[in-house]
Amino acid sequence: MDNKTIRLLYLLDSRIEQCTECPLHINGRIKPYWTVDASYLLIGNVENNTFLWELMEKQGFFKKQFLIINNLNCISKDQNPSYINICKKWVDLYVNAVLPLRGMIFGNYLIENGMIELRRINNLNMPIIPMVKSITPKFAKLSVKGTNLLEQAIVKFKLM
Repeated sequence: MDNKTIRLLYLLDSRIEQCTECPLHINGRIKPYWTVDASYLLIGNVENNTFLWELMEKQGFFKKQFLIINNLNCISKDQNPSYINICKKWVDLYVNAVLPLRGMIFGNYLIENGMIELRRINNLNMPIIPMVKSITPKFAKLSVKGTNLLEQAIVKFKLM
């Protein structure tokens, strides 16, 4: 990741912490996770999920390789589509900064045909990022079937 991208990500971190575009901001915010090694994308609240990272490591992936962003910037159990739509701009801004090679998505985020289409920033022709949609690790952990589904999604992600 070049210095320009790193500066942009720090700027986005600062801006997202100040967001007050919906009433959920009073609950606290979830800052996206990223490192200079980020080249993949995870959308969902999975940063501290040890179960997921154990499965990912079996396939050769490590947390530091990912931009991890939730579909909601603020802490909430309310997955209201209007709030998700407000926060979509943050996903788009971070993803446009990192330009991940591919990604995985957990939970309620809108994708079509296994691809995530980003809003175009500065009229650039940004790529469409291939995505794998999966059961959330929180629910996958509850059963053998769920674990198998999550493992299959990780293998599919690896083979993309």
